[in-house]
Amino acid sequence: MPSGYRAYKSPDAATGTGTFNVVDVGGSVDHVMAEIVITGTATVALDGSLDGMTFVTVASGLTASTIYQLDHRVPFYRARVTAYSNGTVTVEYGPGEGRLGELQSMSPPMVIAGGPQ
Repeated sequence: MPSGYRAYKSPDAATGTGTFNVVDVGGSVDHVMAEIVITGTATVALDGSLDGMTFVTVASGLTASTIYQLDHRVPFYRARVTAYSNGTVTVEYGPGEGRLGELQSMSPPMVIAGGPQ
């Protein structure tokens, strides 16, 4: 990654359904890349927000490890594990085209624990 850039990675893997913490990308770049790594069986959705509080889904139904390009110029993103059977999910954000600068976590990392009951 070029000097001056820092990716944000979820510090703990999700092992159940729930929402990862919000990441602030500033909204000043054309693209943000999200790397989603799914080991096992899970479904992930990505949400975007203008204010960091009200989110809309920008990608859903992601069931395999992928690098997803987010083309929405919004300052906040989060990932959600919407269905879970087994394995783990990790999400990392990084710069696409343009200058992303540093990605900042808005809240303490959230550990999503426990599987289906």
